Amino acid sequence: MSTLEELKVLRKKLSDALKRSQDEAKTQKIKENLAKVYKNMASKVAPTDFTKAIEYSKYVIDLMPTQSPGYLTIGKILQENNKDDAALKMYQIGLKRCPEDDKLRHVLKSQMEVVQRRLDSSFKQEKPTQTTQRTSKSSLTETGSLTEVTPKTCIDPMTTLPAEVVENIFTHVPFRTVVRSMRVSKTWQTTIESMRHVWNSRINFSAAPKDRPVSVKAMERYFKLATKASPTTDLDELKHAKNNIRVINLLGMHSKSQEYAINQWLGAFWFSIERINLSLDGINTIKFASHLKKRAELIPEHRASPSDTITHLKLFSSSTNVDALVRNIITCMPKLISLEVINNHNQKTLNVVTPEPFKAPLPLSHLRVEDNTIPPRLGATFAPNAYKEIASIVEHCSDTLTGLSLSAIPIEYTRPLSKLTHLELATSNHLMEIRYLPNFMAKLQHVKLDNHHTPHFLNSLNKSTSLHQLKSLHLDLLGPLKLGSTLVPSRVHDLFNLSLPSLETLSFTNYMSNIVPGWFELLTDRLPTLVHLDLTNCKLGDIEMNALTKRNKLTNLEFIGLKDTQVTGPSLIALAKRKVGMDVTGLDMRTDTFRWLAYESGVTVKNDQK
Repeated sequence: MSTLEELKVLRKKLSDALKRSQDEAKTQKIKENLAKVYKNMASKVAPTDFTKAIEYSKYVIDLMPTQSPGYLTIGKILQENNKDDAALKMYQIGLKRCPEDDKLRHVLKSQMEVVQRRLDSSFKQEKPTQTTQRTSKSSLTETGSLTEVTPKTCIDPMTTLPAEVVENIFTHVPFRTVVRSMRVSKTWQTTIESMRHVWNSRINFSAAPKDRPVSVKAMERYFKLATKASPTTDLDELKHAKNNIRVINLLGMHSKSQEYAINQWLGAFWFSIERINLSLDGINTIKFASHLKKRAELIPEHRASPSDTITHLKLFSSSTNVDALVRNIITCMPKLISLEVINNHNQKTLNVVTPEPFKAPLPLSHLRVEDNTIPPRLGATFAPNAYKEIASIVEHCSDTLTGLSLSAIPIEYTRPLSKLTHLELATSNHLMEIRYLPNFMAKLQHVKLDNHHTPHFLNSLNKSTSLHQLKSLHLDLLGPLKLGSTLVPSRVHDLFNLSLPSLETLSFTNYMSNIVPGWFELLTDRLPTLVHLDLTNCKLGDIEMNALTKRNKLTNLEFIGLKDTQVTGPSLIALAKRKVGMDVTGLDMRTDTFRWLAYESGVTVKNDQK
């Protein structure tokens, strides 16, 4: 039989083959072989390492959730460690998940019956003993020979519950609670520190507003427990170390802790992280950007390696050049599927350069960039080529992007986005080229536009426009109109005349100019599927609302936003009787009407006015 080391080598080969496989039949065969390897590994370590054996057995279930071997393996290991209750539950779960034609289902059933009989017999033996003890204790009390009752002993869940149950509990516990739990006793500390899944699955330092930021000392202790070894920078050693820290959530840390964490991400854990959520101050944003820039410069020379594992990054930063920062992130992390960069700084110094095109295809499917920096005081707006890097990334990923959200990022779109389903554009000073918009409008499910983007979107509508899959539409007409984005009044009429069978959420706000007569009645007639409707600061009064309530339109409506409109009390009462929630901020109504709406109507009423 193969040794444990040989099995680990075989596991590595099969895991790599599974990642590369594209054929379903071949993938299933690899999963079956990999499950057998994990089963043999569990059998090897079961006599000496109970936790590791359970861990390997769980992989068998993950690979073959509807087949018996994984449940049988865990059940037998639990039986050998005198955990019959847990073994019985495992067998019962296996019988529920495995189909009737499973070859080993009868073995599961027989093992479950054996364990059940053993538990029943032990229960019958314990019951008379307990009754005898209670009888003798009471008789002693009656005779007066026993005047002091023995206190009940506390049960320690760490020692009574099955190890896999305790470990599963602690994988869902926040980091701060885990650290506090280690202070209960030496038994708790030793047990928690031995739980590999607790320490090596995710690093979560996310802090509530009232929590103290995590210190450097706590960070160092966490990394030590996560790796069980000192960090190393040797590339070959790192590739085989499998530290396996997959998720990092570092929001709410001391400045020094941020710096320490940056060195760890870009050093010892570069080959294992999959998801990062981080928030950096101005100084550490500069350090983070500097690290990425140096690595990006060394990658073409093969003196540094890009990350093969990081697929999700959410970054709250403070950079003066978010364009270059995003470029270096993509260069160093080419496997990214989702990238979100929310940038805040008090100045902006973007460089207009022409980047080299990306050579390898990028799998990026979700891109969100929000640049809230303050432009120079000269009053000039940035030209579209100020964000040349981001424009290049959008163009390069036009065939893979399903979600695109840009705020204050003026770029020019030169290629159609064939797979786009979510589109958000806000506060930019350049327009999307309309000739490409119809190419992907048919697949859009969520659209959110503001300022000049809204009239530009409406002006692009025509009779052949298809929005059948659209579920959510947010259009905001607030803000100065830009050149080429003046709203044609008839386009509002065209929008509500389109076929929108799937639309459930509509936000049509700040519609005060170029009003089309009868627009609200047309909306209620053409959009019967609406569940959420927001009409903040629109020219809307009781006449329009009466047509909605008296004719019983929008029967699926659950909430309507009427902030800063001209709707008054009677119309609101009629809506409340239909159990429609509402936002009544800024409305003119009597005090008793508002009290009835807020406290007696039973519907959700928002009023943000102070």
